Amino acid sequence: MAKFILKSKINALLKNSGKPPIVEILFLGTGGAFDALEKNSSAIIKTAAGTILIDCGSTTYSELKARNLIDSIDYIFITHCHEDHIGSLSTLVYHKYFDKKNQIAKIECIPSLKSKIETYLKDVCGHMEDSYIINSNPNVLYKNLNMIIHKIDTTNYHYKDFPSAGFVFNFRKNKEDLFLIYSGDVNVPITEIISKTDLKLYESLIKVPENVFIFHESTYKDLSPFYPHCEYQKLEELTNTFPNIFLYHNSQKEIKGIFKEMKNSKIKLESIKKAIDLDLDRKLSLVKKHETKEKLRIQAKRLKDEFAEDFEKVSLKTKNLNIIGKELIIHEEMEL
Repeated sequence: MAKFILKSKINALLKNSGKPPIVEILFLGTGGAFDALEKNSSAIIKTAAGTILIDCGSTTYSELKARNLIDSIDYIFITHCHEDHIGSLSTLVYHKYFDKKNQIAKIECIPSLKSKIETYLKDVCGHMEDSYIINSNPNVLYKNLNMIIHKIDTTNYHYKDFPSAGFVFNFRKNKEDLFLIYSGDVNVPITEIISKTDLKLYESLIKVPENVFIFHESTYKDLSPFYPHCEYQKLEELTNTFPNIFLYHNSQKEIKGIFKEMKNSKIKLESIKKAIDLDLDRKLSLVKKHETKEKLRIQAKRLKDEFAEDFEKVSLKTKNLNIIGKELIIHEEMEL
């Protein structure tokens, strides 16, 4: 049976499988609205059939320009209308239309976003209507890209009454499905939303979880009272079902915070275990019956296990793109 392997581009080049990549993924940015170092979150999905840009925030056009990628973009998928997700969409549309002589920008979104993007491009930025096309059909078979793309409406899961979306890109290779999921900004795992709104799609995902690669926004910090982003703890738990989860939309500072939290938890846990052992030794010295001593040992072990369960919830089974790299390749390997 075929299986799909995702590696950083560097590792993929060093350990060439001999098979061409099915998908190349490049994150132009992995940060939030205020992360100048990591740039606004935006990704490119490239296949032999064509190239998709997901979101076009304030820093995205300059990244496309610097990497000489603008002319390769076939479709632009927009998750929502915050500046760090559409801030340079207007510039990209202008570039295609004027610099590239009447190229039409093909923009994809959910139905509730279409009028907002039109207002932004037409009324705010002054674009002519023939400089772009906006398609808001929910699920589309892109024959020219050899994939089915599901648009997941995540409205109310980022901000109340604020239209937002995520996307599921479904490829088929050797009669086996490969799924790429891009969450957009949500405050719960996007698979929870899919399970409630598209059970058939969710059943397809859960059938082959090892072939599902989830790129999920996350936060390591408390953003109360709104909670517009998904806490990493929820995504850690999700790895028990979907093992391939990659995090974006967070800063290097936030990553350092989680490692500090892990270190402090480990120190605190060792201190508690030591205190339990000292208390056990004291109690054992006061009793003579073997049965009583065994009960005390069992009780102490149970206490240590309970504290360990509380303190070791942070396991970092997810992979953070700011650490492993922003250029990825998915290729196929055959089991011997």
